[in-house]
Amino acid sequence: MDNTCEVPQGKEISNSLVNDDLPTPDTLKVADSIEIFDGNGKQHTFRSAYSGQDKPRRVLVVFVRHFFCNSCVNYISFLAKNATPEKLKANNTAIVIIGHGNPGQVDMYGLDTGCEYPIYTDTSEKLYDTLGMIKTWEEGAPSKYIPHNSLWTAWYSMKNAFWRRLEGYPIWNWGTTNQQGGEFLFEGDGEDKTVTWCHRMKASRDHTDTDEILAILGLEK
Repeated sequence: MDNTCEVPQGKEISNSLVNDDLPTPDTLKVADSIEIFDGNGKQHTFRSAYSGQDKPRRVLVVFVRHFFCNSCVNYISFLAKNATPEKLKANNTAIVIIGHGNPGQVDMYGLDTGCEYPIYTDTSEKLYDTLGMIKTWEEGAPSKYIPHNSLWTAWYSMKNAFWRRLEGYPIWNWGTTNQQGGEFLFEGDGEDKTVTWCHRMKASRDHTDTDEILAILGLEK
């Protein structure tokens, strides 16, 4: 990848090109103005999700795969249980979740994961591309948060979509299926925040190790 971290939109990228280099100031300037949506369909800039006088000094932004991805549901559920807003507040830290599907699925995702963090969606996927997150069908090795194989994961996703449809949630436009995510830690006071650490997924089970992410958050399991 070049020094903007930007990847060709809509194309599958070899995971050998993925790195965990910090976004450049120019890249962040572009990313900051990209529009994201909350569960009510209201527009926000990406910058407003992590920066401002009302935000804590440290904000971890977790980019997930599509809203029916079982591996990401497991990962966010783990964080929701072990990194509650109360625990994070003691460390002057917060978590924000960003997906890339239908805004109507945002509240559903909160129910599926049990998380109380703000959840947004990047419907254009421009934010993912700008910050260097790739599209790939690579599954990757089993991880602590998702030891199951791809067949089990696919079955769970379809089952969950079926039941959520019966409950009235939209199940279409959940986001590009092979879009990967990552984690970006912003630190600084008020409006003066920048990325101090990041991880970009190379495969669908490649979120940061659960023990490592808790350590980054200043928490113990």
